[in-house]
Amino acid sequence: MSSVDEASSVLFGYDDVAGWSSEELDGLLECGLLRETAHARSVVCDGCEEACLENVEFLDYGDGSPVRAFVVCRAREDIGRVAIPLERLRQWAIDLNALVKLLGQLLATDGVAEEIVEKRLWWLGSWHKGRRCVDFFLAVGAGRPDASAVFSNARQIRECSTPVVLIPGQSPQDRFFGAHAKMLCLARLLTAEGSMIHIDRDEIKETIAKPRAERIQDVAPFPTPPGTTWEQLLIEFHGDEAVRITVGSVVEHKSFGDMGFVNRSKSGEQPDKLWWVLRDILAKCDGEVAWGDSTELSQRELGKVKKWVADIRARLRAYFPAIAGDPFESYRTAKAYKTKFVLRWSEAYRRSRQ
Repeated sequence: MSSVDEASSVLFGYDDVAGWSSEELDGLLECGLLRETAHARSVVCDGCEEACLENVEFLDYGDGSPVRAFVVCRAREDIGRVAIPLERLRQWAIDLNALVKLLGQLLATDGVAEEIVEKRLWWLGSWHKGRRCVDFFLAVGAGRPDASAVFSNARQIRECSTPVVLIPGQSPQDRFFGAHAKMLCLARLLTAEGSMIHIDRDEIKETIAKPRAERIQDVAPFPTPPGTTWEQLLIEFHGDEAVRITVGSVVEHKSFGDMGFVNRSKSGEQPDKLWWVLRDILAKCDGEVAWGDSTELSQRELGKVKKWVADIRARLRAYFPAIAGDPFESYRTAKAYKTKFVLRWSEAYRRSRQ
């Protein structure tokens, strides 16, 4: 599911939706999370390089011919009118009530959802694990200028022992929910399969289990071009400890340390267990492993594959924060642990390992 963080309203324009798969859009419409709304009244003019936001004007000759839309380029007088396809003016709105209801169902929480701050903050219910209680919240508009004022005094979050705040878009830099709050991006947790929406419960459990700092080491994010998808990424092993990463025109050589796969429990910088899994299990098999494929794993190790993949998923999201969505295909669909990106050994490296 793509990012749905909004600056001033809960709307998606045609340019936003154009980057989604048809399955994502159809699934969100069918389950009622999205509904088409009134056409946009302003768009970014592409008549010149200035890319100004301009008001849309319409021409209707009244003779049965199609209505035409245009903007006037103010940056350059010689350009004048710029035609705008009506398709580009389409907009979709999020049904927040439907989103709250769906999240409660997907999380299977105890309790009835409660709106705490009108159209901005909801309590979604709780998970009870023995004596431990985990409370879930949905926060909308965490990227708005007024977010700190709106959320800083939310006592319902501050009084919880383990609050998990779900945010439609990227997590904010300011910790106005409190240092103890766990923040998760819905764009990374939700996936659509037709009219069915799924949530990554494993990622939620991992986040709750231990602090993020213990799971993901501090790394400098990869310089990913804006708008990149996981399908456009190539990670190729050229040695035991090094890979070549290619995203469009960006090509860089990185080590396990650069990507945060360091074993901190041993002296000196050495790769950890997850690097071995990424290299010798996933990359060796071109990014796809199903039960019974590997003869090199013990029965005990086979039982850990799901946990390893969940940890690698978190590492990759931390290293490529600009790429939305899950780096792995849905196991339910692929019937295997399969990367969306290209993951492989180079031919030279494969020959050296034989």
